[in-house]
Amino acid sequence: MLYGNYGINPYQEARKPSEDDLYGPLRRRGSKKKNYLCPKCGNGYTVVKSLKRHLRYECGVAPRFKCPYCGTRSKQRAHVNEHIRRKHSGQHIYIIDSP
Repeated sequence: MLYGNYGINPYQEARKPSEDDLYGPLRRRGSKKKNYLCPKCGNGYTVVKSLKRHLRYECGVAPRFKCPYCGTRSKQRAHVNEHIRRKHSGQHIYIIDSP
């Protein structure tokens, strides 16, 4: 009895530890509240900086960055970088910027 219930009130039933007890609260994708909404399209963002970037470079604007190998276009440079890395492995990474 000493080892099994050490530190527990003898009148309180022992409970099984949950994942939150072991690892802290689990962060799930999309679990944060999206307090900043785009007035044009309704996309939600957790950080106001992301909403400002969206309004300036993405919402209602044609894709600006282009893959030099296949012509795939994106509104963010990082997305074209990732595309080239995945779809055109071994090729030199550069992006065509057409404002």
